Amino acid sequence: MGANSKSLFFTFQFLFFTFFLFAQKIDDPGLYNDFVVGEQKKVINKISNYTLVSVHEEGKDLSAVRKDVLRQLDESINRLKGLSTIKGDHEFKTEAINIFELLKESFTKDFTEIDALSKSKDDSFTAMQRLFMAQDKIDTKIQTLGNKFLDAQNKFARKYKINLKENTDPDPLLGINDINKYSRQMYLEYFRVYAANADFLNAMNQQQTVDIANKRKEVINSATLALNNISNTPKHKGDLVYKEKTYQLVVFHKNLASKEYLELEKIILKKEKMVDQDVESFNAIINKMNNDTQAKLDEFTSAQRDFLKRNIPKSALN
Repeated sequence: MGANSKSLFFTFQFLFFTFFLFAQKIDDPGLYNDFVVGEQKKVINKISNYTLVSVHEEGKDLSAVRKDVLRQLDESINRLKGLSTIKGDHEFKTEAINIFELLKESFTKDFTEIDALSKSKDDSFTAMQRLFMAQDKIDTKIQTLGNKFLDAQNKFARKYKINLKENTDPDPLLGINDINKYSRQMYLEYFRVYAANADFLNAMNQQQTVDIANKRKEVINSATLALNNISNTPKHKGDLVYKEKTYQLVVFHKNLASKEYLELEKIILKKEKMVDQDVESFNAIINKMNNDTQAKLDEFTSAQRDFLKRNIPKSALN
């Protein structure tokens, strides 16, 4: 046998071994169910790990963690494709594969959209709202697909008379989704005021005397709306101070716009009539405002971080 034939022989052996390794034939419905569910659990663990890393390892590049999710999805899809049908019935297996394919699509297409929104230089309230809506959309899609998998499993169990153990543990992904959604709701109300506040400060720095009064009033209006929305949002059971600190930060900005910003506005509108005392008063207000704002913002940021880390602990999915 020549060298080429020998290489071909070993290649054939390797391919046969690979096929044998991944081809699975399970005739027992209970074991068949366990195999498919086992792949689902691997996927859930990877998706949940993505969330845990995003919460507990701030600033970390999540692209590698997302690739780990995609790698697990590919492995699970291939393992299910290599699973023989049971008594000619491929419905459960096919449904699981379809669900994993949709998850894979979400972790590529949908996350690409989020990356683009996150890196956008548009820091308007509308842009932030679009980002959070995209994140909520992914969370909802993952949960919906999870429910769809459970329906397929229950249908398979009824057909083959499998007694499934009742799962009394709460769905970890559902709990995480609720926590993330609540956190985004609070942050978005603060950001509503932040965006209006940034517009006012920009107008003030450029001494846009025509717009400055309207921009200041917009801060007050945005804060009023935000306070109403925060008040009407039920407090999450795991929230100690996050909602309170969000409310306080918005009240702080509303008070700034009603008092300090009004004083700044009056000084700027003096234009050429401005005297040294006006400049001193202007700078004193700015310095105090910056210090107080940073203190309030630090309290808010700390409360948000504590809320997420306490309610999504590293051990949540162990």
